Formats: sequence, structure tokens, C-alpha cells
Amino acid sequence: MSFFRIESTPLVPARWAPVLTAERLAFIGGSNAAGPFLAGFELWESRGAVFSTVVGGTNQWRAVFAAGARDVWAVGTDGKMARLGDTGWAVSSFGAQTGVDVCAWGDQAWVPVTNGEIQCVQNGQWRSWKPDELAQRHTGVLWGAAADDVWMHTHRRASGVPPDLGHWDGESWSFHPLSRNGYISSIHGNGANNVWAVGWGVKWIGKGPLAAHWDGQRWSEPVLPTKNRLTDVHITQSGTVWISGLNRTLLRGDGVRFFPVEAPEGDITSVFATDDGGVWLVVDGTRVFKANVGALPSSSL
Repeated sequence: MSFFRIESTPLVPARWAPVLTAERLAFIGGSNAAGPFLAGFELWESRGAVFSTVVGGTNQWRAVFAAGARDVWAVGTDGKMARLGDTGWAVSSFGAQTGVDVCAWGDQAWVPVTNGEIQCVQNGQWRSWKPDELAQRHTGVLWGAAADDVWMHTHRRASGVPPDLGHWDGESWSFHPLSRNGYISSIHGNGANNVWAVGWGVKWIGKGPLAAHWDGQRWSEPVLPTKNRLTDVHITQSGTVWISGLNRTLLRGDGVRFFPVEAPEGDITSVFATDDGGVWLVVDGTRVFKANVGALPSSSL
């Protein structure tokens, strides 16, 4: 199948092409050179328009992170990790826990599990890391520009407290609380000074979107043009920000202004985009769609 380019209204795809039906795809990832790679009950890799399963060994793959065209990491239940390298996919084990997320830098990767624990692998060797600063916290999704510049969702084990965005600088942890209670579902950036975290906030009358942006100095909490929960965020290399959410929520922005993009019916559980305008969506955790909204300068957003 081909991408569909938009000639009239760049923010509205002419058609979203369904490319795959599978069960409970958790996250979508990839790179400009290859992918996307899909994690769910199966681990999928795309080669052009063809998707194929690439490796087994666990009941469910929970997250996937692509550092390069031939450097992809996936984490699943039962303590399983899969890595794509020059010689193909290889599976290793870090125990019996379920990995929440994965981020990697060279031959080093982090896999947060729960209760303040992080499983770390470097040069093929696993170790369990339980920092004292995380002893009373739950650990969640993460992203880092480098192994000494990592952001992770942490939550104190107390009711009614806002989540923190924990930062590891290579020597110690610091914590940056958000202004209201909620949950962070995804963190992504394209550099140390441009990181986004999205999820949902808990209010007295329902739950709405929660978004935060790190500019290298501080976290701010912008208001986005949606009232729905947010599920995923992806920033292209050039800085275009894509955010997905429930009830067809799909936003595209330059970090300051955001505009809704027409999307397929359903809850968009994940989004992945490239600088040439290719956009991939996981809808309802079961269907994958793709379209091309065009490669536009930021001034056209």
C-alpha cells in the first residue's frame, strides 16, 4: 500500500489506509530508515508495505524502542527482552517481571518494572537497580537523550498526589512535580531541551488531558485543543510534535500551536511520524493505519 498525500488541506489526510489487524498493539516505534516496529501479543516489523512477526518468547510485548534502523529493543512480560542487531533478533531474560517501557543508548538499555526498580542491561549483562530515591515510588514510562539525561514517570506511594517527572543526570535523581494529580502514559523527545510527557489528569468531574513540556530549564503544562485523555507522543527529528488520545484525538503542532488532525474512528493508542509526513496510528489497540499528511514547514502548521 502507498502513502496518501494531501494536496488541499495538509492537516486532513485524504484517506487512512488500514495496513494491519492484530491484537492489543501496545506501542509503535521505528526510525526514518526502517519500521515501524509494533509491540503487542506479537512483535511485528514492517518492510515496505509488508508486516511480519519477527520473534516470540513472551505472552505480550509491552513496548518497543528504535535507536536506529538495525538497533531496536522490545520488552515484554515474563522478563523478556528482544533486540534487533546486525545479525537479527536475539531474546534475553531479566527475570520474571513485566517491563513497563524501554529506552536504550548504544549497548545500554533501561527497563523500568514497578516499585522503584529498573532493570539495566549493558553489553549483554543484566543487573537490578533500586535507587534509594525511588524506594517509595512507582516507576513508569521513560525517555532519555543519553544515559546520563533520562526522564521517567515516577509516582509517590500516596493517594491524591500529582505525579513527578524524575530526572537522572548520571549521578543523582531529582523530581519535578506536575501541578495536578494524574498519570503519564508516554514520554518522548528529540533532544535534551525538547521533551514532552502526556497522559491524563484526574479532576473532580472526570479525567482530561495532561501534557507537559521540558525546554531545558523547566517543565510547563500547556493547554491543548482537546478534552480527551492522551495516550502517546512522538517528536520527529525536525521538531514536529504528534500527540494521540482517546476518541479520535490526534494533534499536530510545533510545540507552541497545536491543531487537530482528522483520524479514524476509535481510541488512538499510539502514534509514530517521520519528517517526510508519514504518520502511523494504532487504533483501539488492534488496528494499524498509515497516511501521509505532507512534509510541511513549521510555519504551515
